[in-house]
Amino acid sequence: MIFRRVESDDDREALLEVTLEAAEMRFLRKVPKKLKDIFLHPDRSPAVIDRLFPPTYDDPETEKEHRRLLGETLLERRKEGLECFSQILDRADGGRLTASVAEINLLLQVLNDYRLMLGVEMNLTDNDWSSDARVFFRHPRKFAEMAFASALQEEIIRGCSEDT
Repeated sequence: MIFRRVESDDDREALLEVTLEAAEMRFLRKVPKKLKDIFLHPDRSPAVIDRLFPPTYDDPETEKEHRRLLGETLLERRKEGLECFSQILDRADGGRLTASVAEINLLLQVLNDYRLMLGVEMNLTDNDWSSDARVFFRHPRKFAEMAFASALQEEIIRGCSEDT
């Protein structure tokens, strides 16, 4: 992944040009598909939904009412974000993509949601998941995807913060 800052036509918004390797692009294209299924059928993955939308209130009744009122809206926003994520990737020309700061933030959010989903599916409860080799042996593909998503997030953040 290579980053370069570019000037926008109207100078109102900073833009970043990102060049993605073919493997990175393939990986990113499958992320929204997996998350979309969870957002379309939240009852099938309640633990993932709880992780992606942690409780806002300590009181169970207040939390239940909050989720009743806002739950669908929150899911709709996430589904819309996945559509935008796919549209951003569709604009890539030969792995080269120009994205606004808002679009980069969306890429980071979707990658984070994906990592959280994988963590729940692997029954991870500790943030230091990389030090537990048992996780790798129980879930090698998911572990590799989590490590790859983490590395992509790190590269995006590093690319956004470096002066180029």
